[in-house]
Amino acid sequence: MPTAMPVNFVLDDGAIVFRSGPGIKLTAAETGTVVAFEADYFDPELHMGWSVLVTGVARRVTDPAEIRHAESLDIPTWVEPTSEWGYARIEAGVVSGRRLVPALTDLPAQVF
Repeated sequence: MPTAMPVNFVLDDGAIVFRSGPGIKLTAAETGTVVAFEADYFDPELHMGWSVLVTGVARRVTDPAEIRHAESLDIPTWVEPTSEWGYARIEAGVVSGRRLVPALTDLPAQVF
């Protein structure tokens, strides 16, 4: 079944690259699964934001030169990486999105 999993990521030459420990995300990348990846931002004070959805094929990064490149991308992390971690790359196939903007009457007074 489809599922949503949080990851920290970077964009690298049009592809999404992320690091993960063993589990469903790397398994999906190892098998070349078609995945959906969503990134969002919302500013609650300005009532503005954006949402982007990328559909593409995930693949596990296994080539030593590609691993060194992925390590140089400085992907942010909230936990201490281990030797069991690996990298995945999602090549964008279909990209869609929307920008969220408020009606003028919804903007805070200080914006005018």
